[in-house]
Amino acid sequence: DTMVLVVAPGAASVLWSTGATTHAIEAISSGNYAVTLSLNGCTASDVVALTLLPLIDAIDLGADATVCPGEELVLDAFTPDAIYQWSTGSTAATLTVLIPGTYSVNVITPCATVQDTLLVTEGGCAPFVHVPNSFTPNGDGINEVFQPVVDGTFVSYELTVFDRWGEAIFITDQPGKAWGGDLNGSPVQDGVYVWTLSYKAVAEAGVKQERLTGHVTLLR
Repeated sequence: DTMVLVVAPGAASVLWSTGATTHAIEAISSGNYAVTLSLNGCTASDVVALTLLPLIDAIDLGADATVCPGEELVLDAFTPDAIYQWSTGSTAATLTVLIPGTYSVNVITPCATVQDTLLVTEGGCAPFVHVPNSFTPNGDGINEVFQPVVDGTFVSYELTVFDRWGEAIFITDQPGKAWGGDLNGSPVQDGVYVWTLSYKAVAEAGVKQERLTGHVTLLR
């Protein structure tokens, strides 16, 4: 863009800091522009600071990406002096993506509005496994069972719960199957129980094999 700077000199002579002597000049770059009017030995001056804003004519969120359960992907659209409108409704400069989908952003700057779209798919991910640390099988319908949260495909899977004497009181090879806090149909005592979870899975990065151990507290 071009900014036209104008004075109304009347009968006075004009001298701009650029060397121009006309009543108007065109400014096309950042800087301080001064003008002096002279008449009969008297002078009057003024100065204006002009800032040329960068023209942002494109925004790039990067190549299409993948995300795995339990992981985060951060999309960054930061642009100086901009307003952001994401397809999710967010107005921040960055967006944290947790699930696959199509994400777009409008970046509004003083000089232009630009847009980009990114496709996020689920990659060949290793299974996501989260094991809670307590449950309350008291019949109120809330947190009634001990149930690992799993997402993915397993080659092998085994969850075992032990009592305080090290005896196995619950064993399953079915991912996500829950223990209701009983042994042979009878409720066990409140307390802390040890569990082990062993699994094997295949992902893009290769074979993943883990044996997890922890404690779960049973409270009625």
